[in-house]
Amino acid sequence: MGKLKATYNGIELPISITKVDRNIMPPMSHTTQSVGNGDGVFLLDSNFENRVIEVEYVINNYTARNLSDFRDKMALLVSSKELQRLIFSDEPNRYYDAIITGEPTLDEEYLESNGKLSFLVPDGVSHSTDIAQITAAMNNGILTAHINNESTAAVYPVYRIKHTAENGYLGIVHQGGAFEMGNREEADTETYQ
Repeated sequence: MGKLKATYNGIELPISITKVDRNIMPPMSHTTQSVGNGDGVFLLDSNFENRVIEVEYVINNYTARNLSDFRDKMALLVSSKELQRLIFSDEPNRYYDAIITGEPTLDEEYLESNGKLSFLVPDGVSHSTDIAQITAAMNNGILTAHINNESTAAVYPVYRIKHTAENGYLGIVHQGGAFEMGNREEADTETYQ
């Protein structure tokens, strides 16, 4: 696994990670309905469930004071009542919205101690920080852009539109809804009062 690091709430955790359990994807639940007297069921809906990411670690401690300082520092770093970003160094462009769950452990031993942190990820998925720039093209007089979502979860785009000329109307339609601004009847060359 190499020297895997983790940051939580923007701060690198002062631990040497020995094992991480992220699994391939979060558990899925399915809503089904019987097919009358027929075989099988209809699949009505599928959803990702929450997941728990477990991080096992080791620390070097040469004195009892080292352990005391470590406990205090870790308690400050991971104690939060709100979701924080959890990022692993092998996936620097992804984060999990996570919060500590259960009791973080620390088995105190001579010179080297180990423990385990469990992070609840309520939405179950990682989120990309990559930004894809899509260029729109004219299609039947309408400026159109197609976005190909290559992830396992729904993606809600953020639109940044740079106007290089006057525009009287702007309309955006996507799978999750629509947005419009301006006056549909206004010609782009007219100044609207």
